[in-house]
Amino acid sequence: MATFRDAQPAAPSAPAAEEAKRQIAETITAAADPKHPYRDVTSPMHEYAIADMQKLHAAAYPEPGAETAPQAVEELPPAPMAPPGWQWDDEARGEYHNAAAKLGMPPEERVFWEERFARSMQKPQTDAELSRGRETAETVLRQMWGEAFEGNLQAAKRVVQQLPEAVQDALDRGLGNEVALILRAAELGRIIRRGRSGA
Repeated sequence: MATFRDAQPAAPSAPAAEEAKRQIAETITAAADPKHPYRDVTSPMHEYAIADMQKLHAAAYPEPGAETAPQAVEELPPAPMAPPGWQWDDEARGEYHNAAAKLGMPPEERVFWEERFARSMQKPQTDAELSRGRETAETVLRQMWGEAFEGNLQAAKRVVQQLPEAVQDALDRGLGNEVALILRAAELGRIIRRGRSGA
């Protein structure tokens, strides 16, 4: 008997980097709906949604080669629109962009997460929402990583610890529950660890 999985179309080839970044942004925005397959672990499409996000991340942010060593930021990109009654701090932005650049994040990716930070400030999450977000993120990541969950999570935490305190505060307010961001932080952490070990 054919199963649900057998009925699924073959996965498309990985898109170009810019298209992958656009699709990541659209997916994260759409996932504000708790019933989106990306978040709803009871959905039969959940595994496919997560697999697609992994594929998009790999296409959008490939591992940097030795010839693309991180450089200090010489000029800040334009700031995203700030929430009502709140202004960007250029000094804080500079700290964030320099720290993220040293971790290997390209400019467009730094701006992408900065925009997500602005959105999270526009609609602060309640304690209940934060708790649900953490539980959902952990469930998704445990499914994706299996036995590698603890090691990958520690790799992500090492990256976060190198970011400015203001960014860490924003992550604590809900942005840190974004599965795509945790995946990226873990990926950067593994790249850094390999670089230090010479592997």
